[in-house]
Amino acid sequence: MKTVRFISYKVAASLPLDKIAAFLKTNMKFKWNEYILVTGDQLDAILKYHSEEKAVYLFKYGCISFVNFMDKEIYSFLKYLESITSKMNYNLMPKYHESHNIIIDENLNCSLWENTAIKVDYDKNIDHVVSIVLARSTQMSFFETQLNTMLDNAEKFVILLQKGRLLTFTKKSYTIMLKF
Repeated sequence: MKTVRFISYKVAASLPLDKIAAFLKTNMKFKWNEYILVTGDQLDAILKYHSEEKAVYLFKYGCISFVNFMDKEIYSFLKYLESITSKMNYNLMPKYHESHNIIIDENLNCSLWENTAIKVDYDKNIDHVVSIVLARSTQMSFFETQLNTMLDNAEKFVILLQKGRLLTFTKKSYTIMLKF
């Protein structure tokens, strides 16, 4: 039996994929799901040892998915990435992350989620799909938090407007009113 460990973190508002791709001398996929896949020799050079069955997916919206990485390796990779780009926002990582494990049996079959009897043939494409799904889920969690904060502030603003107290949020009030 073998376990494939996935973990996705939100590390920045966005990642400059063009700059990273140029530095790593790799091709970037230009589609709706813009990302860079770092594996093989590139990953070996970053971690400074042979890293078989490990992969990193870097997404333009600031999420990174790690496949079969330990915590120390994640930290090393982020420090390396930080030398290419700008500072990472390490405060986002504890709040916005998703993880998943897939257990592969001797026959190369796996269950995609826990407590299910349905088995599928394991393929590297599963790693690809799970990495994208976890990154998107992490990003959606980030958006949800931001949206809740905005809605809370909007509610407070509307209550103050109903009471006739516009002076409390003068700078915010003016910027909001100028948009209309």
